[in-house]
Amino acid sequence: MKIGIMTMHRIVNYGSFLQAFSLKKTLEYMGHQVVFVDYQPGPVLVESDDVEPQSKVVEFYYKVIWKLKNLIDKNQISQSDANQLKYGFREMYNKTLLPLLGVDAQPSYNVEVDMLVIGSDEVFNGIQTNPDVGFSKDLFGYNHKARRLISYAGSFGNTTVQQLEKYKVIDTVRKGFERFDSISVRDRNSEKIITNLLGEAPNRHIDPVFLFDYSEFMPKEKIDENYIVVYAYWGRITSEEAEAIKVFAELKKKKIICLCGPQKYLDNFMSPEPYQLLSYFRDADYIFTDTFHGSVFSIKYNKNFTVFVREGHGKHYGNSEKVTGLLDQFGLVGRVANSPDDARLILESAPDYKQVNEALEREIKKSRDYLQKEISLISK
Repeated sequence: MKIGIMTMHRIVNYGSFLQAFSLKKTLEYMGHQVVFVDYQPGPVLVESDDVEPQSKVVEFYYKVIWKLKNLIDKNQISQSDANQLKYGFREMYNKTLLPLLGVDAQPSYNVEVDMLVIGSDEVFNGIQTNPDVGFSKDLFGYNHKARRLISYAGSFGNTTVQQLEKYKVIDTVRKGFERFDSISVRDRNSEKIITNLLGEAPNRHIDPVFLFDYSEFMPKEKIDENYIVVYAYWGRITSEEAEAIKVFAELKKKKIICLCGPQKYLDNFMSPEPYQLLSYFRDADYIFTDTFHGSVFSIKYNKNFTVFVREGHGKHYGNSEKVTGLLDQFGLVGRVANSPDDARLILESAPDYKQVNEALEREIKKSRDYLQKEISLISK
């Protein structure tokens, strides 16, 4: 079978790449040809003051000139860190990583496939300021050329039913989902929205990063640097959080390595290629994060981690819904840090991963069974 994936594979973000690669490999290992199908970006419905973009790193790439100048002028980022982000990761992504997905520089729209899978990632988050996404009707099932249409672990992010109503797209979204043969989401917020729109609950599955074993791609040698990983969006670690991290690192005699984005109050930022990034998680002694995929990577490699949960308000992008939903699913809500001091206390005891791994294995089987079943239902 020829299966298409429509997702955020061109977004310059570790989580975006790894979830796309994971789903591609999972379907290929099931014996199918997999291609990526691009979506046509839609209009930006929301004012920039209403919602902050998902990642400061992503925002940087779209507004690189003025953003870079402002950050350097305000001493919020060093010139060397900015150059590393601007040239290193972008060049690596386009020249090295997109080919691993089988993706060309030129987008491929309306590809004929036996089945189109929309997801994972925040494919249903149409109320956002990113002009390379906007409110894309393609992501809601319009304009496809597939015999069967499903989603896998799709997410609305922080989009709500109220926002869909406010921007007068709720009927468009509802009619789009009525075109799907099967719907799968990854979090409670998305589950609630689909239930509200269609009157029945969708399937719920785990992020595809959990489905794929990256060991054949990751460096075999252990990173032996005696270190702590801080994995957070650009500049999101506050001065209080940074101080708590420094105190903890000094107490434990650990080096601090910042991944994902540089931080104003912490040094030693790195931007390794994605497989090496996973090895930094695999070999880390402790992890501080404030992201969904940072939590996914921590759970995948059974790490001692803590999560700063941030409520969204004004221009600030919240992570509470998707992060706490993930942690609750695996009985790890105790890893949530409500204050910097909480984070240090949480890391004094590691999670008991026996039940977590048992639950994860069940979810992996459930997800693979869903994909196998949907493929078997493709009309002959």
